[in-house]
Amino acid sequence: MKDYILNLVIFGLTSFIMIIIGYFQYRKKDRPVGFWSGEIPPDDIEDVTGYNRVHGRMWIFYGIAIFASSLIGLVNDSPLILTGAVFLAVFGGLIAMIIVHYRALAKYRKK
Repeated sequence: MKDYILNLVIFGLTSFIMIIIGYFQYRKKDRPVGFWSGEIPPDDIEDVTGYNRVHGRMWIFYGIAIFASSLIGLVNDSPLILTGAVFLAVFGGLIAMIIVHYRALAKYRKK
């Protein structure tokens, strides 16, 4: 049981960081946010608030998915299922975030 508590603490902190990133990106209104590490955000965004809200929601959902995947360890006693759920949340979520980012760029860039 202590392994699951440690699991929840680690994934909870990680998820909390992702949700905080999402919250601040969601609330930012003055300039576009970046997605990639070291990326200079584009200057040609028409609706900065809408673009930032898409990115903010994306990070919030990613944090929630990571935490929800760790809760499977409390419900199911199989380490294989827990590992699969975490793998799906982390890597599947990352792929989904990349898709959402490029769709937001296509939608909110000046034409």
